[in-house]
Amino acid sequence: MTVLYATKTYTTGLSVKDKRKKERQVSRQLLYFAVQQEYDFAKTELEFSIEEGGKPYFIGYPVHFNYSHSAEYAVVALSDTPVGVDIEHFERAVSPRLLERTLATGLLQAHEVSGLAPINVWTRYEAAYKMGHSPSLRHFREYDLDGYIISVCSEIGGFSNFVNVVELSEHLHLF
Repeated sequence: MTVLYATKTYTTGLSVKDKRKKERQVSRQLLYFAVQQEYDFAKTELEFSIEEGGKPYFIGYPVHFNYSHSAEYAVVALSDTPVGVDIEHFERAVSPRLLERTLATGLLQAHEVSGLAPINVWTRYEAAYKMGHSPSLRHFREYDLDGYIISVCSEIGGFSNFVNVVELSEHLHLF
């Protein structure tokens, strides 16, 4: 089963550099929170490493995860199999040239994007890229969160029917 957690990033008024830094920090905090909720692992038990290609993983734990952030939200996907996630605002412009280059990579198959809006194609591409692995072994699911599109890609499907939206400030004692 693939589950999702999301939280507000509260980055309004920050410089671009500080905004990106806070988005990464909030994403990591949300990841630790989600893992504690779903698997009951303490933060102190978890050690990160990076696979070849840049995908992060926990050493010694069979939890697959991925996270993304965009403006107001951070999102985390947890699964028993490889997973990728992307979040973007519905109004984000995706240029025809970017869309053309995205489709030219061959990462997405025509049946996976037929009839989708450009932003949906882009978020599916990002989720599939972040998941990695063969295009024949994946399923997609989209969620709508306050004007944002979340695309998730997983090998087995089995997606949660909802996004667990949490206010991390209420849970900071866990970190």
